Amino acid sequence: MHDVDSQVKPKPADALTASKLSQSPFSTPVDTAETPPHPNSVLCRHQFMRFLRVSSLLCNQRVFFFIRKRTKRRTNHDPMDSEPDSSRNPKSANHVSNYKNRGDYMEKVYAIIPVKEKSNRIKRKNFIDFYKGLSLLEIKIQQCISSGVFSDVFVSSDAEEAELISKKYNIKFIKRDPYFCDPLTPWGEVIKGVALSVPAEDDAFLMWLHVTNPLFKNFNGLIEALKNNPGYDSCSTVTEHHHFMLNSDYLPINHKWGPWHTYTQGTKPVYQLNLAASLIRKRTMAENRYILGDMPYFHSISFTEGLDIDTHEEFLIAQLLYNQLMNPRSTLTS
Repeated sequence: MHDVDSQVKPKPADALTASKLSQSPFSTPVDTAETPPHPNSVLCRHQFMRFLRVSSLLCNQRVFFFIRKRTKRRTNHDPMDSEPDSSRNPKSANHVSNYKNRGDYMEKVYAIIPVKEKSNRIKRKNFIDFYKGLSLLEIKIQQCISSGVFSDVFVSSDAEEAELISKKYNIKFIKRDPYFCDPLTPWGEVIKGVALSVPAEDDAFLMWLHVTNPLFKNFNGLIEALKNNPGYDSCSTVTEHHHFMLNSDYLPINHKWGPWHTYTQGTKPVYQLNLAASLIRKRTMAENRYILGDMPYFHSISFTEGLDIDTHEEFLIAQLLYNQLMNPRSTLTS
């Protein structure tokens, strides 16, 4: 029959194990010939409590160090300063500093209009009649020319019709490789291929324009937005929404269910990247294989300007709104 004290007082081998545990709560007990203490023994509970106390102390120190580090980082960067914090994104800060003081900053901006001959949902949507015999491509080309903000306008396409339209308006046409028109080709590869095909300087700015946003034509607003915010290397248009948005799991994003449900005016805005226009340097576009840089600035535009044509319903809605825009005195029902 075992003595009660034998379960409480450690034997020599157990004492060695206890001393090891007292040095570090994360150390592994030394293998001994003795049977390890039972989980319900006083020794095991004592070791477990010591582990919890030391772990809590270490966690508190790590949290304090993290907060102190973040606070120090934020205080080193004045939010009113246009220069980005190099500790947050040194690559972006270097890119910005290389161009900020240059006299030719955004001196040349080229419009690049990518169009494909085939489209999935609407057959030949880029070339069919949209408004008084004009296609979406022709409307976007006219908008670029009339804006007067571009050094040149390029159309990148695999369609012969796009080449004829480009000649009609006396703008540059870039014959696109069929590989970059294949729906199986990743979009990043398409962006890089189109960017490198533009005969412009690597430091020049490209404005990527989709013809499927026919109601957006304020290109200068995008240029001014990036000029007035020199801490950013690119700019893209977004649409602000104040609706009751749900995620893919049908959970609220910008509101709460129940008696806390607010009116739409009180919801936090949710932004949509509408892809109407993106302004970025040619080099950055090719390196990132995307229309956004490392430090993008988002330029909010109206719902009408950001309307993107992807379905037949959106095509009809855009037609009605465009007709209203071109004929302000007309009504949608007339």
